[in-house]
Amino acid sequence: MSAELQLKRQSTLPRLVLLERLMALFTLLLIGLTWPLWWGGNDFPMIPLLPGFSSAPLGIDRGVLGLLLISLCGFLVLPGHLRVRNQLHYVIPLLLFLLVILDQHRIQTWSYQFGFMYLLMGCGNRATDDLSTESVKNSGLTPERTFKLLQVFVASIYIYSALSKLTRHFITGGGFFLSRGLLEQLGIDTTILSLGQLTFITTLLPLFELLVGFCLLFRGLRRFALSGSILLHAALILTLGPWGLNHSAGVLIWNLFFIVQNLVLFGFPRPEPETASLPEAPNPEKPALTSRVVADRKKQLGYALFLLVILMPAWGSRGYWDHWLSWEVYTSDQEKFLILIEDAEEKNLPVELAPYLLPPKPLETMRFLNVNSWSLDTKHAPAYPQSRFQWGIWRDIQNRYPDLKTQIILDDAIDRFSVDSWRDAFMNEESIDRLKSRFLFNSTPRLSPRP
Repeated sequence: MSAELQLKRQSTLPRLVLLERLMALFTLLLIGLTWPLWWGGNDFPMIPLLPGFSSAPLGIDRGVLGLLLISLCGFLVLPGHLRVRNQLHYVIPLLLFLLVILDQHRIQTWSYQFGFMYLLMGCGNRATDDLSTESVKNSGLTPERTFKLLQVFVASIYIYSALSKLTRHFITGGGFFLSRGLLEQLGIDTTILSLGQLTFITTLLPLFELLVGFCLLFRGLRRFALSGSILLHAALILTLGPWGLNHSAGVLIWNLFFIVQNLVLFGFPRPEPETASLPEAPNPEKPALTSRVVADRKKQLGYALFLLVILMPAWGSRGYWDHWLSWEVYTSDQEKFLILIEDAEEKNLPVELAPYLLPPKPLETMRFLNVNSWSLDTKHAPAYPQSRFQWGIWRDIQNRYPDLKTQIILDDAIDRFSVDSWRDAFMNEESIDRLKSRFLFNSTPRLSPRP
């Protein structure tokens, strides 16, 4: 290996190890903040991702969670060169996936992001004792290539998130909660702003996010993009924090992670020492054919995973990829699965649901169930927005309280250029049950009594 390539590797590896440790630390922190979500329980419906797990005991969740916590602690304390530590790149995503299979509510944006980043890092070459050119070529993704793929991945999050907000519905009303919240935190009275002024300010939010994402892709613009990303997340923390809209703590910590992550990926420029001071490493024998085949598969897996997470969010708006996996966050254009419960006599309402039922409209007895507030109070995390998950919540309620009269309304925007939406109502249990055939993944709840 040339001295220059050796130097690049020696300067990139510590940043990857630092990023891994930060991810492990923030994963532990986010699991702690959303502990009821991962520990499991009957206080909120649990909907497995795959069929066949509806009767799985909670002991499985808790055993897997224990292994995950041990693995994350291993990332924090074990030296970076140990082989057992490198195996954790695969163990942690596997344990996260097992927990998601048991309850798809655990598909949080941060758990998906960290799981992919661990896997991509696991497809890289971490050997530092064999620095021959042939060894590097046949040992998976190089640290430099892994680093660049992570940079593109992070930039894509901003781009897809911004594109999901560049809709007429968001900029003409759906996103006002963000712009108003930010302006009020800055001491600006939003009541004096006209509708046109508020719309203009709301439009600037996704445009700035889109600009940050594209600039992160180009080396010469990254200093501006890094500053812009820090400003963006600081503004979100200010707007969504307890002094503002008071969102969940997990949302705030995830935004804080982006600031730290971006400083590692796009800041702290690598030093450029004199390459002549480093001698050429000897060129040992070529690795065995079996090692080259295994390493080549690691590299192919890394590129395949990268293409999957980069390309699939483009299909999110068409329903082929989940909203949160497409980075559709802080947007109101997703399909809404609304649960209504009849309130003929308030005293007959289930105690666990009553606090989350909105007041009925005049001369009506049906009340909307605020599933997100219910989730935030019991799981300390927002409810998963996919209709299959929301259907599972309805099914769990119906199983527990078969005498309740319920209705479902599906509400979805026509397209990104329209403020209109189509709405479909399902007035009885039979018609709601038939909705299950629309879903590719499981929607049957766990641990609830059967009718």
